Formats: sequence, structure tokens, C-alpha cells
Amino acid sequence: MAYTISSSRRFTSWFAASLSLSLTLLTSCTTPSTNSSNTASTTQASSTEAVTLRIGFTAADGGKLPIGPIGWAEHKGYLDDALADVGISDVQFAGFDSGPAVNEAVAASELDISMNGDTPAIVGKTNGLRTRLVNLNQVGINVYLISKKDGPTSLEQLKGKTVGVRVGAIPHRYLVGVLEKTGLSDVKLVNLNNSEGEAALARGDIDAYAATSALAFRLKSQGYTVIDEAANHADLTGSNITSITEEFLKEHPDFVQKWYEVIQKATDEIKSNPQAYYQFVSEINDQPLDVSEFTSPTDLYPSEPLPADGLERLRKTQQFLVDEKIVKSQFPFDEWVYR
Repeated sequence: MAYTISSSRRFTSWFAASLSLSLTLLTSCTTPSTNSSNTASTTQASSTEAVTLRIGFTAADGGKLPIGPIGWAEHKGYLDDALADVGISDVQFAGFDSGPAVNEAVAASELDISMNGDTPAIVGKTNGLRTRLVNLNQVGINVYLISKKDGPTSLEQLKGKTVGVRVGAIPHRYLVGVLEKTGLSDVKLVNLNNSEGEAALARGDIDAYAATSALAFRLKSQGYTVIDEAANHADLTGSNITSITEEFLKEHPDFVQKWYEVIQKATDEIKSNPQAYYQFVSEINDQPLDVSEFTSPTDLYPSEPLPADGLERLRKTQQFLVDEKIVKSQFPFDEWVYR
């Protein structure tokens, strides 16, 4: 279902309120399943107890595993063996088509770890998710603002037009930010996922769509015009981050160090053999190799779990979300970061 609001500020305020209500309802009304495989991470684990680690990630393009070091480690077969050292007997992955959907699964106690865009992760934390930030998966994710055929060719020409975007995702923050920078307050925003946005753009129902990943590559290759991109505004590029529930961390205090060891090993392998990595991305996302090279350049992956420049970007993202009233308050950032 698409929601249209004529003002970007009203649009973001509506989104924050609706997500807050959704999380409140889920947190107050949902209790963990009594199934042993689902509650292993929410009860005190013993040395003989089987513990399943449940990882949720955004997969707007339908990927079977998260791209990046953890997906690569699973693909190469050493993730499970490494985590077995800290009592994890099984790892389960679940892909979601949007960041808010990942948040809802965390709120419903269905996930232990979430790999999510910076914007939905911060919105979720602000609205009550009991999580800790443990590492940044990608830093500097680009967003492309793409217009319909024979449509606007500049940001200024979007005045009075309709633009589609996935609400609560990285493109949402970019779009609101770039409209603010351009002084455009009368652009109508429509909440559309990738497939809906692509179809609406082809029909001419919207004048532009804020896209990332494979969709951006596909639209560019089909001759659509790129009006602007986040790379032109360093503060508007995105990050993908990993959060872990406080409950899981409490029950598994040795987990994070092992997680870091896996990430370091996988990152080194990715950067030393990028073509093998791009082939892996192509396989899990069922896409051509050149698309993977476009969507997942290896320079997006930081060489350490919590790089200072990446954390500073997240601080600015949080401040931006507060300033634009996408979230109502600011949580203590340093207390969120797991040290």
C-alpha cells in the first residue's frame, strides 16, 4: 500500500509515529515462543544446551544470505565452526525486504542479530528496541535519485513532483536530506518498495525514485536519468550495521570477540580476492557479475568492526533524524555502541 504526503517533513513525522506505534504494540503484546529452538537465545544457556543464533538482514533484491563478511564466512563454511566455540550450535538467516520489517522481527523477539541500514536501526533503537551496536558492515552506501523517461533532469525540477522511496530505509534519509539542502518542501513522497517503485517509474506514475543496489544499476542501464546521488553529499551516504539484542549479549558474553574474529578473517579474504567475492554475491542474489561489482564494491567494507569515521557518520545520521523530526528524541549514542 502506498501512502502519499505532500510535505517531506509531514511525511517523515507520520512515519516515525506509525513505526513507534508498531514497535510499541509488538513489544507489549508479543511473548517469545515456547518452542525450544526459538527460545534458546532467550534463556540462560548451559554448556550442553543447543543454542540457535537467529540473524535477520535486509534483502531488498531477494538475497539468500547477507552480503559482506558474515555471508561470505557462511558461504565458505567456517562461520558455524567458529561460533561453535562460544556455544552456538546452529545459525539461521532470515531475509527481509525492508529495514522496518527487520525492526519488527527484533521487537517480536524473533531475531538475536539484525543487519540493517543505519536509518531503520537508529529509528528502531529510538523507539525502544533493546539492542547494542557491535559493528559496521558497510560504510558509504550510495543512493541514486532516478527520474522517469523524459522526466526531471535536476533536483530543482522536482518542485511539485512525486517521488517514490522505501520509507525508513537509507534512501529515505538521503531523499529527505537532499530535498532539504535544495530547499524543496512541496515534493510529494510516496512509500514504495523496490518492485513497486520500478513499476511506477516505468508507468510514469511517479516522477523519480530513490534507488540503491541492483535496481539502481538496472534503471541506469535502461537509460533512465540519474538526477543526483548520495555520493555528491558525503553526509547523506548510508551505512549498514549489525545490532545484537541486549538479552543475547547477556547470555553470551564471549560471543562478540568471536564474531569480530570471523569478520576480520572474512574481510581480509574479500579484499584479497574481490572477484571471488563478486561471484559469491552474484550467486546469492541471482544477478550478473557486473551488477555485483556495482552494488557491493569491496571498499565499502571497513577494516575494523567500529571505525571512527563510520561511527561519526552514524552520530550525524542520528542528529539528522532528530533535526528532521523523523525521530522525536536522541538516545545516548555512546551507550548504544558495544565496547
